[in-house]
Amino acid sequence: MYSFPHDGITVTVQPAQPGGHTVVLVNGLFGGGWTWEPVVTALTARGHGVVVTTEPLAAHATSEEIPALLQSISLLIDTLPDPAPVLCGNSLGGLVAMELAAADPSRWSGVVLTGAPGLGDEQDAASFGSALRTPSLRLGYVLAERLIHKKELVTAELVDRCTQALTPRIMLRAGRALRATKGYDARPLFDRIDCPVLLLCGARDEISPLEKWRDAATSFPDAEFVEIPDSGHSPMLEEPEVFVSALLDWLDALPAPETQ
Repeated sequence: MYSFPHDGITVTVQPAQPGGHTVVLVNGLFGGGWTWEPVVTALTARGHGVVVTTEPLAAHATSEEIPALLQSISLLIDTLPDPAPVLCGNSLGGLVAMELAAADPSRWSGVVLTGAPGLGDEQDAASFGSALRTPSLRLGYVLAERLIHKKELVTAELVDRCTQALTPRIMLRAGRALRATKGYDARPLFDRIDCPVLLLCGARDEISPLEKWRDAATSFPDAEFVEIPDSGHSPMLEEPEVFVSALLDWLDALPAPETQ
C-alpha cells in the first residue's frame, strides 16, 4: 500500500493480487474515503486492489470545473499499475465515472454507480440552505439527514467525520460544482458506455430516486440493476453487507484483468 498527493487530495493505493481487479472509488462531493471503509475491507480481503482518496470530491483543486476535474482524475488513473480498472462512483462521483467511461469505454473493465445524479434532476446547492455556507456542526447534520436514510446512524461521530474536511474553500468549490451540474442530463452518455455497468441503488434514496434509475438501466448496453433495501443515498454505509455482496458477485463475473 502506498499514498501520494494529487490535485489537493491524498490518494491511497492498495495494489491488487494476481487475478484481482483494481477498483477506483470516486467519492461524493461531501463524503471522504471513510464512506467506503466496509467496501475497501471486503475488496482487499478478496484480493482486489483499491484506489481511494481521503478527502471528499470537493477537495480536489479542480472540482469547480467539471472538465478540469475529469482530466485530473484521468491523469491520476494513468499512474495506476492496472491498465483497465473498475470505476466506482457515489453521488457526484458517479457522474464523474459516467463521463470518464463514456469518453473511453475500452479503458475500463467496468463501472459501478451508486446514488448518481444525471437524470435531469436538480441538485441545487440552495436545497442545503444557509448551512452550506458555513462548515459547522449544523452542516454535518444537514448533510447526514439528506444522505442517510437510517437516522440511527446519524451519530455525533458520523457528523464530525462529515464536517472535518469541509473548510470554507472546499465548501465554495462544492457550491460551484453543484451549480455547474444542476439539472445535468447524463442519459446521452449511456449508450456509449459499453463496458459492464452495475447500478447499486438505495431503495430510500431521496436525492437520486431508485425508480428513475431502474428505468434508466435499460439504456446501457450492458447493465445490472440491484436495489439495496432500507438505505438512502449512501448504501455502502447503511447496508454494507448487501452492497459488498452484490459488488463482489459482479466483479467475480467480469473477465479476469489483463496484465501489463
